[in-house]
Amino acid sequence: MQVIFYIFVLGILLLFLYFFHRLIIKYFSLVSFLAFGTSKIGVYLYFLFFLPGVILHELSHLFTASILGVPSGKLKVFPTKTEQGWSLGQVSSAETDILRSSLIGLAPIVVGTASLLVIVNLGLGIKDLAKNILLLYLLLAFTNTMFLSEEDRTSIWAFPSLLVILFLFGRAMGWVGVLTTVENLFYQIVSPLILSFSLTVLVDFLFFLPLVLLVEILLRIRA
Repeated sequence: MQVIFYIFVLGILLLFLYFFHRLIIKYFSLVSFLAFGTSKIGVYLYFLFFLPGVILHELSHLFTASILGVPSGKLKVFPTKTEQGWSLGQVSSAETDILRSSLIGLAPIVVGTASLLVIVNLGLGIKDLAKNILLLYLLLAFTNTMFLSEEDRTSIWAFPSLLVILFLFGRAMGWVGVLTTVENLFYQIVSPLILSFSLTVLVDFLFFLPLVLLVEILLRIRA
């Protein structure tokens, strides 16, 4: 039951992170439209502000494809208009089996989450204000670019489904020792992850507030 509770808490925190991610995108567009009469400038401002995260997102696809032996195209990091909206970067990869495709698609959220853990662990021991501001910025940049695009989500469930099947198979076969080791590893990873996600939700919220204030100011000016 404790495992389920931890997964539930992680899920709630991820929902909050995604909620703020979407709100921040929306308010960048609103600020751009109210200030310049077009939301396109907001896309470029968002791209420039979150550029480190965009690069990390695309590199995670590229390196994962390379590690798995899947041929990939050139790395493109620049806003382009697509049928679904805007794309901030792109790495094309050859068609492959569903498992490797799932791992390539999941790479940004796995690498992004690992980056958050590293940043939070580094920040806990740093008392230098400038370095802490830099770490908070990277936390913000990586969080708001680690979520998967529509193209990334096409086959992401294959690998998680395989893990669930292996877990259930292990329980059925009575692999108590193996499952206990896996459960202990789960707690070692998830406990700091909950702390990292909680801090990131707070950072997103604090970043979002000035955007709301800026929109209100621009609305009053236009009125």
